[in-house]
Parts: sequence; C-alpha cells; structure tokens
Amino acid sequence: MTGNPDTSDHGMQREIVSTLDAALGNFVQQAVQGRAQVAAATSLLIGLPLSAAALTLLDGLNTKPMRPTELAAFVGIKPSSLTKQIQELEAKGLVVRTADEEDGRAAIIGLTQFGQDALAAAAEIKQSILSQVIKGWSAEQALQAAELMDQIAEGVSAGWKDFWASRSARRQGPAQQMARIPK
Repeated sequence: MTGNPDTSDHGMQREIVSTLDAALGNFVQQAVQGRAQVAAATSLLIGLPLSAAALTLLDGLNTKPMRPTELAAFVGIKPSSLTKQIQELEAKGLVVRTADEEDGRAAIIGLTQFGQDALAAAAEIKQSILSQVIKGWSAEQALQAAELMDQIAEGVSAGWKDFWASRSARRQGPAQQMARIPK
C-alpha cells in the first residue's frame, strides 16, 4: 500500500484496521517469543537461568535504582508480584537491595555489576538480531519503521485511555455527566 489511504469509507477503514490488527498480533507474538529467546540466550552467556520477566525487571533498573513500588509501576506489574522475583534476582547476584537514605523503612533495588553485565549481553544479542532484520534496508527505511512503531504504540496507548475514560463516563450519574459538558 502506498500513500495515505482514504479511511472515510467505513468498509475500507474496517479492512485497514483488520489488516493492522493482524500485523500487530503477529508482531506482538514475535516480540514475546523474541524476548523469551533473548532471555534464554542471555542465560547461556551468564550461566544462570533468566526469564523474560526477569530481563524486563533488569531493563527497568537499568535507568536507575528504584523502590520496589516504583519498579513495579515502571514495568507495569503489581507490587505484590514483584517480591518473589526480586528475591530470585538478588539470590542470583543480579540485583542488590539497600536501605533508602530518605526513608530507612524503604528499600532501593539496584543492579549489581553482574546484573549490568547480563543486560549488556542481552543488548548485544538484540543488536545482532535487529541488525539481521534490517539488513538490506536503507537508514531511512529503518528510521521510518521505528517512527511508525512509536506512532502505533502512542496511538494504542491513547486509544486505551480514551476507551477506559468513555467507560468511566458511562458509569457516572446524570449530575456528573452534566458537569462535564462545557457551558
């Protein structure tokens, strides 16, 4: 498909959305499988079992050490789901737990040097795979693909926010709905 399709025709829009949904479904499936493959390959390199979920937590900590609640929000899981995973990463020597200087009751989770090395190994694996993916592409095509993926991710995120906001508005009583109408 070239150019910008006219999506004003409802049938055409449904077809385009269906095609995009199928492509996104395939992309997500490949990304999930790819994430598991990266974790398995990283496990071989570091000599310890590492799950895709554990790799996601390490990625989250790569920006900065965090409190467990902050890390849970960053990677999109419930804090209660995090405790066991952090304990396992700590036992493997990938993360370290220290007291929060601002609040001694709270803990800060950070990467150890071994955790940083594991992330570096995973990054090299991803670099190698993605280099194969774009082999033969121009720099412009690769950057355009990245830009389109970002646009899709932002659009999907905005779409879900709108979806849930509209559902929330439907559950409000008439007085709350009337208060939202501009005067």
